[in-house]
Amino acid sequence: MTPPDAMPHRHHHEHAAGFGEHLDREAELARELTGWALDLATTALGAPARSAIDLGAGTGAGTLALAHRFSDAQVHSLDLSPELLERLASAAEAAGVAGRVHRHLVDLDEDWTGVVPEHVDLAWTSLSLHHVADPERVLERTLAVLRPGGVLVITEMTSTLAFAPDDLGVGRPGLARRLTRALAASGYPPTADWTAPLAAAGFRAAPPEVRELTVRGDPSGKDYLAGQFAAWQERLADQLDAADLGALAAVEHDLRAGASPLTATSGRVVWVAARP
Repeated sequence: MTPPDAMPHRHHHEHAAGFGEHLDREAELARELTGWALDLATTALGAPARSAIDLGAGTGAGTLALAHRFSDAQVHSLDLSPELLERLASAAEAAGVAGRVHRHLVDLDEDWTGVVPEHVDLAWTSLSLHHVADPERVLERTLAVLRPGGVLVITEMTSTLAFAPDDLGVGRPGLARRLTRALAASGYPPTADWTAPLAAAGFRAAPPEVRELTVRGDPSGKDYLAGQFAAWQERLADQLDAADLGALAAVEHDLRAGASPLTATSGRVVWVAARP
């Protein structure tokens, strides 16, 4: 495992307790969607990648998926958080791919091109590009490090967000609709359309493709959803009345107890773009 590059960056990124676990749970639930995005990337490349970069790698779900899909690839993982990169290191070791994973502690809004190899085959960024201050500059730098014909894959959330049943299983009619409206008003889910910025940066992009991710309050998804509902109670404290906030707490309780009928559906959109 290559140690993180000790490069200076403008902001030390600290996450709330449990954020790494949240990312890992989300990645597990989205495993099929990740495989679908990798299928699109593989088709666009036309040959196995030998080098890849994961921009905003987090705990390493994308990094590991790239390393497993392309067994000869060197994968460079870039992130602003030392804590998440340490978690990525442990995951790569456990997965047996540590020798091909290289971590870089960088701010994507700085010039990170010097820490990755030239003529990269594949760049990957999942649910992270909307966090940077200057995504257009990040796209330009990504184009610069890709080889001609190299591919960039971007995954984002769409505005699709729905819950069932309507009372979220706690006997509060209309709660699902009020929750989605309040979340939308607060800026969740975060969305972005990269079609025009990709073209402006010089990429040749295929039309974006959309899929849905469904998470149920069963053993596979209950902990992830419970964490979401805990965060949303705080996020929406000024937007929902006390009765609805109390109902969200009841949903969280039922999820943690494994007694919730809840189903949540959200959208994912993927762009596959090539350097001409």
